[in-house]
Amino acid sequence: MQDPGQGRDGSEPGSPKPGSPKPGPPKPGPPKPGPLAADPRTDHSRADHSRTDDVPFAPDGDWVREQKSSFQYAGVGMQFGFTICIFALVGNWMDGRFGTAPWLLLVGVLLGFGGGTYSLLKKFSNGA
Repeated sequence: MQDPGQGRDGSEPGSPKPGSPKPGPPKPGPPKPGPLAADPRTDHSRADHSRTDDVPFAPDGDWVREQKSSFQYAGVGMQFGFTICIFALVGNWMDGRFGTAPWLLLVGVLLGFGGGTYSLLKKFSNGA
């Protein structure tokens, strides 16, 4: 039977086994962050929450309406440009097919411009 104060190999518990390398100093882990490592965008410990109307990053109604109208105008401008480009590409393809360069390209650009203008006026007319 084995003595309770000994390991299986007859050595004391916690002592290195014969033939094993000697334990050295502990290996260093990852560096600990310094006092300047806190990210100010996520460090909410210093935030002043005494005023409820001063919530950071909370858009008000005017800002949202302004952004929606900006995106609406940008979308209309892109639609206008894409309309002209599509008609120009179709005109260019037809010019190559029928050998009428540059006339169908010009017709396509003019039709695209007219269609884009019509769409723009239809979208922004006040019903008058």
